[in-house]
Amino acid sequence: MFSVKRTVAYMRNSADIYQDNSIQLQKDQAYICATKNSLTIDEIYNDSDTSARKKSIENREALSRLLSDIKVGLIGSLIVYKRDRLARRTEEYMEIYEVFKQHQVTVYFSASNEFPMLFTPQAFTIEYLLASFAEHEDIQLKQRLADTNASKFSEGTLIPSVLPFGYKRHESDISKPDKFGKVKKTVTIKLNPPAVKVVEQIYNELLTNSFKTMKQFKNHLAKLNLTRSKKGKPMGPEDIKQLIRQPLYKGLLQRQYQFHERPSTRYSPDLIIISEENWNVAQSALEQLIPDKPVPNEIKLLKKDFFLSNILKCDQCLNDSDESPLLEPNIQKCCYVCKKHKISVDKQQIEQLIVDHCIKFFTELIKGKPYLKNIQKLHVKLRKVYSAGLNERFNNLTNNFSNLTKQFINAQDPSVKSDLLLQCNEARGALIRIKEKLNASNAKLEIEGNLLHSMEENKDLLHTFTELVPEAKSRFIEDIIDTIVVDCDEKPVVILKIPNLLSEKYIGGIFDDLRSSGEITE
Repeated sequence: MFSVKRTVAYMRNSADIYQDNSIQLQKDQAYICATKNSLTIDEIYNDSDTSARKKSIENREALSRLLSDIKVGLIGSLIVYKRDRLARRTEEYMEIYEVFKQHQVTVYFSASNEFPMLFTPQAFTIEYLLASFAEHEDIQLKQRLADTNASKFSEGTLIPSVLPFGYKRHESDISKPDKFGKVKKTVTIKLNPPAVKVVEQIYNELLTNSFKTMKQFKNHLAKLNLTRSKKGKPMGPEDIKQLIRQPLYKGLLQRQYQFHERPSTRYSPDLIIISEENWNVAQSALEQLIPDKPVPNEIKLLKKDFFLSNILKCDQCLNDSDESPLLEPNIQKCCYVCKKHKISVDKQQIEQLIVDHCIKFFTELIKGKPYLKNIQKLHVKLRKVYSAGLNERFNNLTNNFSNLTKQFINAQDPSVKSDLLLQCNEARGALIRIKEKLNASNAKLEIEGNLLHSMEENKDLLHTFTELVPEAKSRFIEDIIDTIVVDCDEKPVVILKIPNLLSEKYIGGIFDDLRSSGEITE
C-alpha cells in the first residue's frame, strides 16, 4: 500500500534561561521555511521549557516520539530552526544524525545562517565539527548564565529559593513584566520574628556562658528547647555549627556559582540579626568547644584523614639521617607514630594545635605586609606578559581554524579534503590546548592580582576549616608550613615557609617555576 511520508517540525526552548530562540519564533520560521520549499507541516513536535544540557534524548518526550516515528517510516522531511535545537552534546547529536541518514530524512533548517545537513562521507566530519561548536557554545552559555545569576544575586534581584533559618521569602502584591514580557512578582527577603528570637537566644547562650565541649552546649540548648526544627527536635553538632557560622546573620548573603572561584556576596544591613562584633566572638567561642568524642566503630578513619602526614617528622630520625623521618598514621589508636623511637602524638591534639597556629599566622598575614605587595606585583607583571602572548596565539589559531574550515567545506577534490580534514583536526586540538592554558593563566592572574584583597575578604572562611575535606586541609597547611618536627618529649617545632618570601632564592624560584612550565622563555 502506497503511503506518503509526512513533513513535520521540531522545536525546543530551554527552561533555565530566556533566549531569542523562543517557541513562537521557531514556529514562525518553520512555516516560512515550509512555504519557501512548497511543504505542508503535518505535525509539530514541541519540547517547550526543556534543557538539552540537563535532559537526555530519552527524557525529552517530543524528540523521543519524533525519532520513534522516523524509525517506523512515518516521516520524510523535518524542519528545525538550528542544530542546537536537536542536541547540545556532540555524541547525542551524531546519534540523531545517524537516524536521519539511515531513514533518509530530508532536514530543512529554518534559520537563514545554518549550514545545510548533508549525508555524504565528507559531510559526517562537517556535522561532527558543527556539533562540537554547538557543545562549546553550550559551555559558554552555562558560563553566561552563571555570570548573569551571580550579577543578579549581587544586585539583589535574584533571591535564593532556600533561605537560612531566621528568614523568609516575601512576595509583594506588585507584579511587573520583565524585559521578556514575563510577569513576575517582586520577591524580597524578610526577617521571620519567631525564628530570629531563637537565633538571638542561641548566640546569647554561647556568648554569655562558658562551655568546654560541644556536647555541653548542645545539651544546654536542648534543655532550653532552642531548636530550628518545627517539631522541636534538638539540634546536633553540625546543625549548631551551621547556624553559628551563617554569615547572613551579620548581613552578608553569600552564594557560590559555577565557574566562579569565589562566592558572590551581597551586604544587606536590614537583614542583620547579630552584630558583626558578636558574630566574630561567637566564631572564636565555637572553635574553642571540644568536639564530641566519636562512638567506637561509628566513625572509621582513613589514612587520608591524617592531613599532617606529609610534614610531621621525627626529630631523632632527622638527626639519624633516616630516609623516611615522617611519622606514620595509626588508624586504630588515632595518632601519628614513629615506631623506631617510640614517639606517639595524638591526632586530634596535634592537628588542632597546628590548625590554630596556621589560622593565627594567616590572620596576622592579612593585615598586610610590604613584601607581600611586592611579590604580588611581580606575579601580576609576569602573568600579564604570559597571558598577552597566549591571547595573540589564540587569535591567530582561531583565524587559521576558521580559514581551514571554510576551505574544507568549499573543496571538491577528495584528496584535498582529506588533507584539510587533518589540518582542521590539528588546528582544533591546538586551539583547545591554548584556550585551556589561557583560561588557567587568567584564573591565576585573577588570584594573584587580588591576593591581599582576597585574603582580607575570605578571612571569615577560616572558621569553616574543620568542614574542609582532608586534601584541602593538607593544601592549606602545606602552603604555610614546611615541616613539623616532634622530639621525644612530643613537643612540636613548626618551621614555616612564609618567612623566606623576601629571599633571593624565593624570587628566583618564581622565574624558575614559570620557565619550567613554559610560561616564560628566555
